[in-house]
Amino acid sequence: MLRRPPAGFEAVVRCHFRLLRPLLERQLKRWVAEAQTDSTREGMLRTYAELRPLLDKLDADHEAAAVAAAAAASGASDTPAAADLD
Repeated sequence: MLRRPPAGFEAVVRCHFRLLRPLLERQLKRWVAEAQTDSTREGMLRTYAELRPLLDKLDADHEAAAVAAAAAASGASDTPAAADLD
């Protein structure tokens, strides 16, 4: 779902997984700890290894968007109004 979210729901899916990241990581750690076989444990570790870069990208994209929004907001107040240019 995170790799290929449904059309029109991309932002919702990204936000959902970004907000649930701590829960997902805790649950995966529990599953690894509770794994009864090495193959199950290895499968969980592979899953986490695939998931982590996707979650990292969500965090990075969110931070970049927040910085851009802050820059735009501060830039808007620094821009002179048309009446000030006369």
